[in-house]
Amino acid sequence: MKRANTFMLFAAVPLLLAGLALPATADEFEDAVDAALFDPELIMQYQGEIGLSKEQSIAIRDTLKAHTEAMTGIQWDLVPMLQELTKALEPAKVDEARVRKLLRDILEQEAKAKEEQLVAMVRIKNTLTPQQQAKLRELKK
Repeated sequence: MKRANTFMLFAAVPLLLAGLALPATADEFEDAVDAALFDPELIMQYQGEIGLSKEQSIAIRDTLKAHTEAMTGIQWDLVPMLQELTKALEPAKVDEARVRKLLRDILEQEAKAKEEQLVAMVRIKNTLTPQQQAKLRELKK
């Protein structure tokens, strides 16, 4: 049993590092989130059909600008962290405590990125009226 748990731990680490979602429940969650929210490209494409006002358009653009700026900052912070982790894994004898700290820092940045993405999508959805949301759901199919 201990050997199986160790294998599962080592099998999970590359998935975390690669940013891959675990199957089944993670996929179902992602599908539910995608169904509940609206891609800004979809809104832009159908802005006439849903009657998007100038104020709504400006609000969505402002949200996207802020989101892009936040994500750029997160990426700039994340890249050196990933490089440092890569270097920390190179020696024949790896400092486990250092790797653990680096991994925690990386996962924290990735969590910030996911939070930023979700919050931006929620802000965009909240800009739309219930009627516009219903129309977009129809157009999404």
